[in-house]
Amino acid sequence: MNAPKPIAAWLHKQVQAHSFASLLGFAGLFALSLLALAFTLWVIYATIWLGFNWLVPHSHGVRLCASFAVLTILFVSNA
Repeated sequence: MNAPKPIAAWLHKQVQAHSFASLLGFAGLFALSLLALAFTLWVIYATIWLGFNWLVPHSHGVRLCASFAVLTILFVSNA
């Protein structure tokens, strides 16, 4: 059974609008997740710097690698 032309056109517009809204929502949530990831990396980095630099002095590269390692462990353990 074929739907009448006006109904088919209206349904097509509705599907396009919902698809665009879904894509826009994805882009926004993806941007927010990257922001949360960057904030978490910064908190880990600051914790390593303030908490352990006095005990074992280390460079920026070591702190950054350790921060990425901890962030990776957090990501995998929460998956």
